Amino acid sequence: EAFSKNIRPQDHLILAEIYRRFSVPDADVSSKDVIAGCEKNGVKLEFTENPEDTLNIFPQMAKEGDVILVFGARNPDIPLIARKMFEKL
Repeated sequence: EAFSKNIRPQDHLILAEIYRRFSVPDADVSSKDVIAGCEKNGVKLEFTENPEDTLNIFPQMAKEGDVILVFGARNPDIPLIARKMFEKL
């Protein structure tokens, strides 16, 4: 709920699945849970299994002046994904 209260109507968010979620026995939290909670508050988010999938999404939708924020926890590929995304803009 707190997450969705800080998202504006013009924001476009894509959440990838939680890094290494499936390597944790009995993992009970998914990015889909965050999305479902946000949708209850009228916020639209998209889901992707892999952060790499966003490489083909954001460059097509970004406009001059937009801010693209790429972040994650414990995924060592996030800096590389951010660089590749910048190169595609």
